[in-house]
Amino acid sequence: MDLEILTRDVELDERLRGRIVRKAGSLDKRIKGITTTSVELTLNNSRRKEDRFIVEITLDVAGSVLRTEERSESILEAVTSAVDAMERQLEHLKHKIYRSGQSRRYSQNQELQAPDETIVEPEGPETA
Repeated sequence: MDLEILTRDVELDERLRGRIVRKAGSLDKRIKGITTTSVELTLNNSRRKEDRFIVEITLDVAGSVLRTEERSESILEAVTSAVDAMERQLEHLKHKIYRSGQSRRYSQNQELQAPDETIVEPEGPETA
């Protein structure tokens, strides 16, 4: 899983970076096939204190793109609530895959992403 953290008008310190990495790691445990995770932190100058920090999480999972956005007056609260919302979306996707019988196709897609080993038999002299 590739993790990308983007910031706009927010200072990313080690404590915040550590929390984002830890929380994003917990998302990876929910379902196989997360290829990229993008976390965007934004400071919004609005009149409402509750909308001050915006956290957007975007995941690329098995051909689907999942996105969540949460707003809060604290950046840490916004990260936690965005990860919680994304966990709910991942559980919904997981149940949808297994309920609809797509689990076989999903596992085949995962195998297709793995390196392909090809066995070539040498051609011998033709016998008539």
